[in-house]
Amino acid sequence: MVKLNENEIIDGLINEDACTIKFVYRNYFSSIESLANRFQGLKMQAEDVFQEGLTRAIINIRAGKFKGGSLFSTYLFSVCRNVCLKEIKRDKHHIAMTNDFANEDDGDERFELFKRLIALKNRLDQQCIDIIDLRMRLNQSNKETDEKNNMKFDVIAGKLNLSVDNARQRFKRCIGKLKKLVFADPLIKESM
Repeated sequence: MVKLNENEIIDGLINEDACTIKFVYRNYFSSIESLANRFQGLKMQAEDVFQEGLTRAIINIRAGKFKGGSLFSTYLFSVCRNVCLKEIKRDKHHIAMTNDFANEDDGDERFELFKRLIALKNRLDQQCIDIIDLRMRLNQSNKETDEKNNMKFDVIAGKLNLSVDNARQRFKRCIGKLKKLVFADPLIKESM
């Protein structure tokens, strides 16, 4: 069995070395799995948490955000913990939106369609989920919303570290992807 030191792990991850990734998975997955299982209400599987956390850790290493002030295993654990916390927060936001919608007197069918729409949106990549959630966020201050009560693109751009035009284009692309999912969905077609 191969034993890698911290520098070899970092170099291997930067260079997408398959042996290094296997080493990281073999040596650190069980602690991430235990972490994910401790979060009640987390809908992500431990494998997904690990994959998302490792991907973010690699991106941060390449961007120079990981300075080596801790062991890589500690850093990965921290990143995966943040993945879990963000997912829990996002789920709570959706539950609140769903509960608000359910209190309307429009009937069960409309509520089921709304839940299906959220499920379809959650199948998109994380960048699309984030920008759609921000744009559609309700109850923001008047300074953050436009005339339709949607979050303004300049506010979204600031939150996602994008240019305003890039935020607008990304939102348009993501809504296009969501529309394709909606119009291809058999449950939604059935209710039309």
